[in-house]
Formats: sequence, structure tokens, C-alpha cells
Amino acid sequence: MKKIITWAAQHPVFSNTATLLVFFIGFQVLPQIKREHYPTITEDDVVITGLYPGASSEEIEESIVVIMENALRGTNNIQRIRSTAREGSFEIHADLIEKLSEEEKKESHEKIRQKIEQLAYLPEGIKKLSIYRDTKTSTAYKMIVYGDVDELSLHHYCDDLITQ
Repeated sequence: MKKIITWAAQHPVFSNTATLLVFFIGFQVLPQIKREHYPTITEDDVVITGLYPGASSEEIEESIVVIMENALRGTNNIQRIRSTAREGSFEIHADLIEKLSEEEKKESHEKIRQKIEQLAYLPEGIKKLSIYRDTKTSTAYKMIVYGDVDELSLHHYCDDLITQ
């Protein structure tokens, strides 16, 4: 390493030319570099949510989440299954493989819907079971809003928060 530094010090024209070349190439490439404040994240998954009032997170996991996850295992085009069980509610994300066509994504969503709807061993008290496809192109944050009002009022409240 000392030999390279010594040689560069003895040949300043080469060192200056190399420095200018690096700057010149950098300025040429600079406009082509993609710059974003928040990077674009593309996620496409099928989300299963529901309420089971009065149940603990452990009870929900054992009686609902594990059964649904097992039903989804082996389903084509699912890359990963993530789930969350909270007191009184659950959420399962079936992340789809990234390079699927739009038609394949719709078919996967329908297969997942059919598998979940065919489950016979789920508790009777599940409310608001929802199975939907969630496509996000950019995720900066996630906010969950709940309260003792109807869903439309919550939507209006969130819209007011966003516009402020």
C-alpha cells in the first residue's frame, strides 16, 4: 500500500487526472440514479381478518389462526404466511410470490378464499371475517383506527386526519 501512495505522490499528473475522471463519470451517472425519499415497496398479499370478541390471543391463535395457516400451507403462489393474534381479533397475511401475473394473483386470492370458507372447525363466534387482496405500491406507515362508532365515521375521521 505504501508503494502505491508513494508512486501516486511522485506522479501528481496521474493522480489529478484519475480524480477528474472519477468526478466526470460521477456527474455523467448522477442524473440516472434513482432517488426517492421513501423507497417504493410493492407488496401483494391476501389478508384474512376477523373478530372473536372475548377471546384471549392464545385462544384465537389455537382455535383460529393455526387452523387457517395449516389450511393455507401448500397453496400455490404463497411465498410466506404471517399472522397476528390479539385479544379479540386476528390478522393473517398470505404474501404472494412477486412475479405473478395479475390473473395468477386473482386466482390465488380466490383459492385462498375458498380454502378459508370451507373450514368446518372454526368457532361459531367469529365476526366480520374478511378476506381481501391487499396491494400496496408504497408503504410509509400503517395506522389502525378503532372506536365505538360505525365504520363510516372512522373513515371520515381518518380522511379528516389526512387532509390536515
